Amino acid sequence: MIPSCKHGTHRTIGWSTFASSALRFAMTNTALIAIDFINDIADPCGLIAASAAHAEARGTLHNAATALREAGRLGWLRVGVRVGFHSDEEMPVSSPLFRRLRGTSALRLGAWGTSWHALLGDPHFDLEVIKSRVSCFARTPLETHLRDDAIQRVVICGISSAVAVESAVRDAHDLDFEVSVIEDACAAIDEATHQQAMEHCRLFGKLLLSTDLEAYLPSK
Repeated sequence: MIPSCKHGTHRTIGWSTFASSALRFAMTNTALIAIDFINDIADPCGLIAASAAHAEARGTLHNAATALREAGRLGWLRVGVRVGFHSDEEMPVSSPLFRRLRGTSALRLGAWGTSWHALLGDPHFDLEVIKSRVSCFARTPLETHLRDDAIQRVVICGISSAVAVESAVRDAHDLDFEVSVIEDACAAIDEATHQQAMEHCRLFGKLLLSTDLEAYLPSK
């Protein structure tokens, strides 16, 4: 069931908040990175919700919640990344993607739009990062935190498949992480766009299902 469109407020987190201790995840060397499961993007009432219908149709948020619970059980670092801005002035004017959002109140930190979607449940993230670009690695401390926790493998899911997810996959690959994507925990504007993005991601890593995490065998 999709929550109502009533907008509220939530506690604003900082550039990053970190709940794990040094090398806590060194035994698994694996992080699950969940990207942009926020109301403005994932909820039909959101201000930039072009992928929300596809996410609802394929159960993306349910599958992401399942994957996060399993990742916690397996001892993986669970990372939540969301895009957000305190004001229009923070949005890069050089970006057509962000420039068109100026004056719309979309992606405003501290508002309903940048809260985690209710269908994600309580994700119990070990690390939360706010980004101001498409990629979760651009201008964020994410790579530093992953290196500090001896992470070698990243498993990625999010919305949308063709934008934030594919961007993260490409960057993680070029930063020499081993990359996998949870295919059924991603969504795009439609199925064709999603499948095309997954084919691109397949060039840089493995495709998994949210029910496959325990059987995930990293390459030696």
